[in-house]
Order: sequence, then C-alpha cells, then structure tokens
Amino acid sequence: MHKPLELRKVKKALKKYGIIYVTGKDRHPKFYDP
Repeated sequence: MHKPLELRKVKKALKKYGIIYVTGKDRHPKFYDP
C-alpha cells in the first residue's frame, strides 16, 4: 500500500500527464486503502 506522501507524489505525477486522480467516487484505485 502506498503511504500518504507517496500517494501525493502519484497524484502530482498523474496531474502532470493530464490524468485526473479521483477518490471517494464510484471506484477507488487498486492501491488506495480506505
């Protein structure tokens, strides 16, 4: 599982590529642990 810091890096990286990272909607990424 990713740590919060790593998750933040992932979000930034995805934003860089124009991919919107969304949690708390219809589905969660496989590496997101609620």
